[in-house]
Amino acid sequence: MSVRNEEPIATFWVSYKGGHPNYPTEKLGAINLELFDDRFEFHPSLWPLETVSWFKGLLIPFDRVLSIGFQQTMGSLVLSVENTIVIVYSFKSGREVSVRFQISAITVYGQEKKCRELKDLMRNHGIFAKFSGQPKPVAKHIVSAEDIPSQIEKLSTLRDKGIVSPDEFEKKKAELLARM
Repeated sequence: MSVRNEEPIATFWVSYKGGHPNYPTEKLGAINLELFDDRFEFHPSLWPLETVSWFKGLLIPFDRVLSIGFQQTMGSLVLSVENTIVIVYSFKSGREVSVRFQISAITVYGQEKKCRELKDLMRNHGIFAKFSGQPKPVAKHIVSAEDIPSQIEKLSTLRDKGIVSPDEFEKKKAELLARM
């Protein structure tokens, strides 16, 4: 499955929550998510062995990723924590596929921490900008005064997804408001 002999930026344990046409809706098992500079690789973990029987692996190059999100799911103490990765990408047939993987950790707080760690690594390595579906920077002369509120709303969505930091959001928002 690995396309090169290189070390990943990081590895996380995840569990499959569904969405891929070749795999069941949701199935228990441990999967290794390896983050590289140009792709996500998902490999069945050797423990527990039953994962190997149904999950053969998945490689998602960043240039096929249309969007990525981090969902909140309910924890055992009715705590809403961000612990599920949702990757929407262009499948080999050209159709859009949305797959979900939940970060694994001992507690829901641990899951949320690992999710933040993954987002930080992706931000620090410039990975969000490598996705094909990410909005391209808009030239200053193209944005009209009427478009500014919608641009701020889009930036807000990117901030909420962790793609843009709160500081980056505030700076760009101030720039846009100054053009009105």
